[in-house]
Formats: sequence, C-alpha cells, structure tokens
Amino acid sequence: MKIITHETNYIEIHPSTPIKENMFNELSKHIDCFIEHKGHTSLLIDLQNFKGWHSFHDFIKHIQFIQHHHRNVKKIAFMTYNIWQTYLPLIMKPFLKTKIHTFQNCSSDVAKDWILHPVSQEG
Repeated sequence: MKIITHETNYIEIHPSTPIKENMFNELSKHIDCFIEHKGHTSLLIDLQNFKGWHSFHDFIKHIQFIQHHHRNVKKIAFMTYNIWQTYLPLIMKPFLKTKIHTFQNCSSDVAKDWILHPVSQEG
C-alpha cells in the first residue's frame, strides 16, 4: 500500500495488494499524526489497483480501523475504475459522518480539487 502525506491536509492511499491487518499500523501512523497536529484530515483513496482483502479477518480489521478514525476524517474521495468499486463508498456512507464522493475514471486532479475545497462552501 502506497501512502502519500500532503502538507495541504490530506493523505493519498493507493492499495495495490490484498489488504492485510498489518497495513493499518502504517496507515494509522500517518492519520494519527495528522489528527494530532491538525485535529482532522481528509483521504484520497485510489482504487485502481485495489485487490480486496487478504481474508475476512482483514476485512473486519478494516471496519474496526474505520470506526476508530472516521470522526476525524472530514472527507474521503474514492477514485474508482470498476462498477463494483462505486458501491463500496455507497455502503459506507450511512455509517459515517464523513463527506464521501466517488470519482469514476477521473484524473486525480479532480478528486484533489474536491478534497481541498472547504466543506463549509459546499452545497
């Protein structure tokens, strides 16, 4: 999993192998650091090479990770490339207070613009 921390208060995540529990330790370091210094962060998750989860246990650990961090994440932009990927954010939306938007087959610049746009100015 490639993780890029941006000074403009968001973290870019590029999962490229099946997600395993230990990957959340590294991701937590980045997210927790942002939250400690700024009180919140936003995420841009690029699903182009997303391969799912290694096991059902890893999927459950992912849900627990989301439950622990979502209150301090203002926005999540999902870059999707397959129809089934567009359903992941839709399934999550009712359970989170975070603003979520899906960008299907878009350039990362479009998603980054949405991430950087202040929440208070959105309609």
